[in-house]
This record gives sequence, C-alpha cells and structure tokens, in this order.
Amino acid sequence: ISAEDLVEADQLAQLQGVFLRAVRVVVHLEAARPEDYRLLFQKLKFRRLMWRLEKTERGYRLEIDGPFALFEAVTKYGLELALMVPLLLSFGALSLHAELRWGKERRPLSFHYKQEASLSAEQLAVYRRDEVTELAAGLQKQAQKKGIHLEFEEQVELLDIPGVGLCVPDLKLRLDGGPPLSIEVLGYWSRDAVWRRVEWAEAAASRGEPRLLLFCVSSRLRVSESVLPKETGASLYTYKGKMNAAAVLKSLLALTEAK
Repeated sequence: ISAEDLVEADQLAQLQGVFLRAVRVVVHLEAARPEDYRLLFQKLKFRRLMWRLEKTERGYRLEIDGPFALFEAVTKYGLELALMVPLLLSFGALSLHAELRWGKERRPLSFHYKQEASLSAEQLAVYRRDEVTELAAGLQKQAQKKGIHLEFEEQVELLDIPGVGLCVPDLKLRLDGGPPLSIEVLGYWSRDAVWRRVEWAEAAASRGEPRLLLFCVSSRLRVSESVLPKETGASLYTYKGKMNAAAVLKSLLALTEAK
C-alpha cells in the first residue's frame, strides 16, 4: 500500500469512527444524475438503516438515525451506518452534520463535514438485499403455479409526497397486466419506521394520490396488519423469520381487488 493510500484510508476510518458515536446524521446531497440517488436509496435499504428523506431545491436532505438513537443492537447498527461513508463521500456536493455522544461520559458533541468533489460513478453500485431477490423469485414461481402473468418493472418509481416524505419501494410489478403494485421490505430496527409508512400512505390517500403499496414488516416490530386502513390503497404484511412468497402474492391480489 502506498503512503497516499494509507493516509486516505486513515482519514476515511476516522470519519467512520465518528459515525459509530452518532445519535443522528443529517446530510445534504447533490448528485450529478437522478439515477445516482436511486443507487444511494438502494444502499440505505440494503443496510437496513432508519432514514428519512426530503426533497430540496438542489437535491435531498437525508436524515439517518445513529446507533446511539437505539436501545439495543448499537454496535451492529453502527457498523452498518459506518459502511455508508464511502458512498456518501462519492457524491459531488455534500454537507454533513452529526449529533454525537462522545467518550465514556457520552458527552453531546456536534460534527460538521463539507466537500465539493466530482462524482465517481464507479463507486456507486446497485445493491439489492438477498431477501428481496428471494422474494422476487418466489413471487414469480407462485404466480406461475396459479397461472398469473407477473411482470417486474426495471425502474422502481420514487414515490414523493411533498411535505410528507419519500417512499422508495424495493420492487414494482404488475399482475395480469393490472395496475402497478409496489413492495417495500422494511428493516427491523425500529417500529417508528412502520408508523411513518402508515402516515405516508394515509397522507397519499387524503390527497387523492393513493398508491397500491405492500409494506413487508418483521413480526419482531410488534405491529398489527390492521393499523393500515384499506382505503389508503396500501397494506401491511407481517412475517416471522422469512417472507412467504405465497402469502405476499395473496396480499398483492387483495390490493388489486380492493381497488
């Protein structure tokens, strides 16, 4: 390893170490291309982080809960957050603010970082969680058994409700040429993320923009499927351990029938 690479790796590791002590990280991002945002959102979901997104005039304001916002799994979650640093740094214009709890005393500190560097497209890669890939394959298999034509769409739409937030589904599909259906597989860190999705679906419906959305939620979060009213056009599917493709397909069919 060269001296230059060693210094660069050390600087990166120091910044990642800061993220391990974060309560909250707020990042203002500007990308050269719209698709670069999509890759970032896929990576956030791959890491199962708790995040919120707002559209700004020139990009996005990304807020990520840090490990010290949790009651448990602090170390594991902190590692997932730290692994996001190289991708964040690959964006062109970036402004970052982090609220920290430092040292054994967990002193409240603030950290600021700003850069303006050219975007390295090679650093951005598409990430899809294994569980999502397995679900897609399982849905295709179950649809064939039932004689249903299932078609996945390559580009998953970013669903933005101004003033409420952005929803980034993992899969978008159609059953027998019907209306588009979206699936989002939520992480298992916090119940708050589920309630934010419920509020998002209710807001979309109240504005006359209901979306046929299925949120897949681990039973570990202790949220009932009944919390999401059917009139929103969205629904919850809860599962233990691993998602069942047959049950997910059944939920999707129920969504289309409700419409």
